[in-house]
Amino acid sequence: MRNTAFTLLLLCTLCGAAAAQSPNGYIVRLPADTVPAFLRYKKSGLKPDAILATVNGVTEQLTPADIAGFGIFPDLHYRSRSVRYHTNPIEYNRAPAVFSEEVNSGNFFLQLVEDGGVALYELILPERHYYFYEEKGTNPVELLYRVRTTMAETVEDGTYKTQLNGLLAKYGLQLPSAREQQQLTYDDYALASHFRRINRQPATSSYSRVRKRQISGGLLLGMNRVWLPDTFRGGVFDPPFFFLFPSRLQWVAGVQFQYFVPGTRNRLALELQAVATRVIADQQQADTARIDAATYSLRSERYYMKNQLIFLNLAPALVLNPGGKVQYLLKPGGSLALSVNNSSLGAAGVRTTLRYDNGAVIQQVGDYFQVASRYIWAQLQLGAALQYQRFRWETTWYPPAQLMQKTAPIQLSAGHLTTTLGYRLF
Repeated sequence: MRNTAFTLLLLCTLCGAAAAQSPNGYIVRLPADTVPAFLRYKKSGLKPDAILATVNGVTEQLTPADIAGFGIFPDLHYRSRSVRYHTNPIEYNRAPAVFSEEVNSGNFFLQLVEDGGVALYELILPERHYYFYEEKGTNPVELLYRVRTTMAETVEDGTYKTQLNGLLAKYGLQLPSAREQQQLTYDDYALASHFRRINRQPATSSYSRVRKRQISGGLLLGMNRVWLPDTFRGGVFDPPFFFLFPSRLQWVAGVQFQYFVPGTRNRLALELQAVATRVIADQQQADTARIDAATYSLRSERYYMKNQLIFLNLAPALVLNPGGKVQYLLKPGGSLALSVNNSSLGAAGVRTTLRYDNGAVIQQVGDYFQVASRYIWAQLQLGAALQYQRFRWETTWYPPAQLMQKTAPIQLSAGHLTTTLGYRLF
């Protein structure tokens, strides 16, 4: 067994080393010459400030001033460009009362969205995102989009629509209708379709169009506070005992997938989660009754359940501040709960009669029964999350839903409050 484990570890190490030496992209040096390279950079969802490139065993850090661009196979491409951009925030809670004319400039790695005679680039800064177009032989031009807000209204600057119409007219293309212009949004999905028209590229162009991440997936791990709010009467003795299970803290783990809906400016995503947890309940009650001077009757009744659950959660995620460094999400949705082992609610009752003059057990009578639980049920969920780069802190509330089958003599419901830490893998 040890030899097998050592062999597997050695193979993984060798495979990792071999992968590390294999080019996963390219760099474009000055002047333009393309060199295969193994590239690494901080994947924070923002623009990369610098990359680590390994060429022929030599690793160096490269900035936009050092190279003309780089790419990650198969379809992620960046170009080094100097640009000017307006600093006007576009989050509604941070937008100024009047359009800001303040302009910054810098040299950045711009992500290539559409290639061709008129290229479309994207730049994501901590404050907001920007788009630029570049005609061959010219410098990139900002597609200007700003937002201003007052107590009465929020107004968007549609200059980028006018700029786009000017490009379409320049290249002899039909302008969008009034309705299409009204529906046009400032995001890569909406803008790219017009630049494909300008470049005469069909949607199935041989050039791989680069899109900002729309599908992502990751892991979740945390704790689940389970509470069963229903009081029920025992079914073994008469007069009965009454039971109320205390809340318990259980583990929760799962996976999550997120899809940003095109055309929503990254304000709306659909999220699917598969989360595993469990419900454990255990309570016992007992009493003693005196029959005569030397005889006592003891009653003991216990209810217990251990149920493994999987929740399949589907919810729209409303991003309250897209482009923010820390994003705030609200998630109203639904959940489908599956009972993996369908552990029923078990009950055991024992009545014991004792004589204390000699300690002898005169009579001991036991009873046992089970109450069937459900295999599958649906319930609502309401979640809120904070997302920072690859990490997410999320709290989700599941209102109580019935656990037992409708015909069961005892009805129990269970609610959940989960708190998880998530990590995005891709």
